[in-house]
Amino acid sequence: MSMRVTRIQEYMLCFLLNRDSYAVEIRNIIFELTDGDLYLGDGNLYPSLHKLEKGDFVKSYMSDISLDVRGGNRRKMYTITLKGRDFIDGEDEFRQRLKKWY
Repeated sequence: MSMRVTRIQEYMLCFLLNRDSYAVEIRNIIFELTDGDLYLGDGNLYPSLHKLEKGDFVKSYMSDISLDVRGGNRRKMYTITLKGRDFIDGEDEFRQRLKKWY
């Protein structure tokens, strides 16, 4: 059974196309790009990322940044997988077909 990807999760995948990132940065960028219309609280942010990871759309790893540089724990970073890229490519293709149909 395939996983249903929400609009928020699609935004996350699109952001991760360009570079790996950590959850709070993903939240902040989505907030900024939606002109403050979409704020992802922890109750939406982390479950969305976990579902994407469980569905093999993203993978996570611990950052290599030294604790001294950040002054705290290492960050859990997310990277898009081939399945995640294929999903976004398929969505882009579908949207292009819709535009031509009308």
